[in-house]
Order: sequence, then C-alpha cells, then structure tokens
Amino acid sequence: MYSAIIEERFDKEGVKYGDIVEVSWKGRKLIGELMPSSEANSENVIIIKLKNGYNIGLAYSDIAEIKKIGSASNASAINKENSST
Repeated sequence: MYSAIIEERFDKEGVKYGDIVEVSWKGRKLIGELMPSSEANSENVIIIKLKNGYNIGLAYSDIAEIKKIGSASNASAINKENSST
C-alpha cells in the first residue's frame, strides 16, 4: 500500500491503478502503467510497469511530476502501441 501522501497526490492528479502515466523522475520521463504497491515494497516507492514488461520502483521523493496519459480502460492498447515503436 502506498503512503497517504502518495494516495492524495494520485487523487489530485486523477490517477488510479492501471492508468498509463508519464513520470518525471531524476530528469527523465518514464511512461508505464501505474501498479498497486505490495507489502514487499516501501510505501514511498511508486511502481510502474514499463512497455518492455519490467516493473520498476521509483522513490517518491525523486518524482517531480506524475501525469495521466491514458486510462485504465485503454491501458493495454496504449502499451501495445508503445511496444511497436
């Protein structure tokens, strides 16, 4: 489970699990599907699934921006489109 601060930011940004997000992290822009956190992860690490299928954890303190670019309902279509580029 993510921390209350992260959950509040998700609500503010209109982001929910399964949505495709663009994350500004350490000067890089990463695109992936927002995944729910597990008990094995720190509550201050955001998990996204990249188009190559790998899940990565990003320290919340290093994230400058989280932007929703696709909804959970069309996430598989966006991931499929991104994998062909």
